[in-house]
Amino acid sequence: MIDTTHLKAHRTAASLLKKELLRYRTYPRRTQLEAPRGLRRRWQALEVVEGQVNDHRGAAILLPALPDAEALIAEEGYDSDGFRPALASRGIEACIPGRANRREPVAYDTELYKSRNLIERMFGRVKDWRRIATRYDRCAHTFFSAICIAATVIFWL
Repeated sequence: MIDTTHLKAHRTAASLLKKELLRYRTYPRRTQLEAPRGLRRRWQALEVVEGQVNDHRGAAILLPALPDAEALIAEEGYDSDGFRPALASRGIEACIPGRANRREPVAYDTELYKSRNLIERMFGRVKDWRRIATRYDRCAHTFFSAICIAATVIFWL
């Protein structure tokens, strides 16, 4: 399973670029957290991307980090003509419903797609951490470190 969640930055996290006090790589007010989920209820890889990046483009970056699987369950945002063949080349079946503007409907396993709520619940558990839900961190590497710590405590300990 793979999904993306949007995390809006707190008003104190977006002020340093205007003041030119920060030289580190930062992200704008909206950030996305891309995370594929494995069978053991744990994230396999994490990635923080800018908020305006399409879901399937962020997933294409994580494609080499995806574990060997029979199928990948994702929402409509991951439906693209480039992402489906990339999954097929790795031997992964795409369980992704087609977008509303797709001319030809795409067949997918609806029973398997019903289990996508598991990854939504995983994001909900991480957003229970106040520091992550409100994104007080100004620097991307600090914010990503906080996400990794939360994921470690929640899913690995």
